[in-house]
Amino acid sequence: MFCRYIATAHYLHKHLTGKFRGVTLEVITGKFPAEDRERRVEALGEADRRLLIATDCLSEGVNLQDHLDAVVHYDLSWNPTRHEQREGRVDRFGQPSPKVRATLIYGANNPVDGAVLHVILRKAEKIRQELGVPVPIPDDDHTLTQALMKAVMLRSERAGGPQQAFDFSQYEESRTLDLRWTDLAEKAKRNRTIFAQRRLRPTDVLPEWERMKAVLGSSDDVQRFTTQAMARLGAGLVFLPRRGATAPVSALPPPLRERLAAEGIEGDLRIDFAQPPAPRCRVHQSEPSTGRHARR
Repeated sequence: MFCRYIATAHYLHKHLTGKFRGVTLEVITGKFPAEDRERRVEALGEADRRLLIATDCLSEGVNLQDHLDAVVHYDLSWNPTRHEQREGRVDRFGQPSPKVRATLIYGANNPVDGAVLHVILRKAEKIRQELGVPVPIPDDDHTLTQALMKAVMLRSERAGGPQQAFDFSQYEESRTLDLRWTDLAEKAKRNRTIFAQRRLRPTDVLPEWERMKAVLGSSDDVQRFTTQAMARLGAGLVFLPRRGATAPVSALPPPLRERLAAEGIEGDLRIDFAQPPAPRCRVHQSEPSTGRHARR
């Protein structure tokens, strides 16, 4: 559950604590150092059922796909790119859930929420569907903020509900912003047309891709090599009941342990050979999409 302000995050934590039986709640804000945020996320992942409340300090940099499979926007960001960033922490490569749900919460009687939802977020989604990529709203000079504040301060007090009393599009600032945003979308569309690789066909790439897969080996090849190599070094793998295995680095010969320690690899490692890798596994098979050996 994402929100913008620290006070809002603690408010949500206070009022949601005890509301869901068997659910562990955690709140993470910008008050915590980056390392502490990651530790708290990993600790929350140990719970069977969990709910994370966070400010936008977690909308970039920290991967949440191993432990969470849904996103709730408690407050609407005026920049639609922020919603993409929040959801991208959960809906990303390695997400084990086949479906990731994203939900918006907004006030039906809140004119600003109505403008953000219907005028900004809906247009951003339309642009993304047309181009395949989001186009950030051009608000470097805070035109959007000025338009929203002007509309709220000057909106009619007559009865009739927020949609009748709040016409965001009537203000010059909003029309100017809309024109600039449309121009950016058109420019992005032209750029994608200019740089489109129309001559690159999948049938031309597949043979080379298959050859690279054969050279790198399958997940069974990687598992067999790792198992045999560790056994010869006197540090046999311990396979876990469900998925993955434990590699006892402490049992390796001293020269090898020193080399690994220099790379920050010590203790027992959790490894996996399947895609996507099991949670908290640091090493897994070659990525079939890129042909690279990856370490998590």
